[in-house]
Amino acid sequence: KGEIIFKCAHKFLEANDLIYKDEIDDAYFTYKRIPPKLNEIGESIVKAFNLKSRCFHIEVFKLKRSYKDLGKKGQYVALEVNMRPAGGYTPDLISYAMNVSYYDVYADMIKYDENRQDMSKEKFYAMSVSRRDKTRYKNDIGDIFKRYQNNIVMHGRYPESIRDIMGDFFIMARFRTLKEADEFQKIVREKLN
Repeated sequence: KGEIIFKCAHKFLEANDLIYKDEIDDAYFTYKRIPPKLNEIGESIVKAFNLKSRCFHIEVFKLKRSYKDLGKKGQYVALEVNMRPAGGYTPDLISYAMNVSYYDVYADMIKYDENRQDMSKEKFYAMSVSRRDKTRYKNDIGDIFKRYQNNIVMHGRYPESIRDIMGDFFIMARFRTLKEADEFQKIVREKLN
């Protein structure tokens, strides 16, 4: 029917072109609540594309400075609309953040044309952080697992096909506050001098 039955938003801490070009580690998180302006933009794009009965993801960026032919500092600019779920393990990150199965919501949409999941459950800031095999990190991965054993929800190695852009190894964890999520990503990504 063209009505959004499930939505969320993520923020990447690094620009994707830098992650690939400079082979740096990656970190991004799912918001507990979509920032209002971002929500407004997303809903208007869904309406403009007349999206129905499908997963999709929209990529936008927020300008860090003003550009003559693009927009003013702080303005959101649409980059692309994809008629598929977000890549990698992002659907799993969404599930952990929203405390509901992304896959069950999709199945409900296909079978019932509505979301029958309990959306009243507590939401989290879910953070996905990657590491590169070639980089030397300050904090031992075993120590990180011990320290965040109650927060880590998934970890593993990315498939070789997406390692260039995402990193080699990833850890996902969820937190009640953005401050805790940010501290986690800093500890995981902190490098030796």
